[in-house]
Amino acid sequence: MVESQCGGQLLKTEKELMGMASPRAQKGDFICVLLGHDVPVIMRRQGGRWLEVGPIVLCPGLNEWRGNDGPRCR
Repeated sequence: MVESQCGGQLLKTEKELMGMASPRAQKGDFICVLLGHDVPVIMRRQGGRWLEVGPIVLCPGLNEWRGNDGPRCR
């Protein structure tokens, strides 16, 4: 991961997708589209709970998901 000047970090997923995410994102976090969200978010499993880490901008095209389409995770 590479931190940018705008406060985010450039990352690459296990499936070779590139994105810009919160500097709090860590290896092992999940990228999900949640109901009510317009962009994918990074989620982290901690104990028996899920924590929202922050939004992620992905290339190419995964930001076209819509939260009202139903829950999706990758």
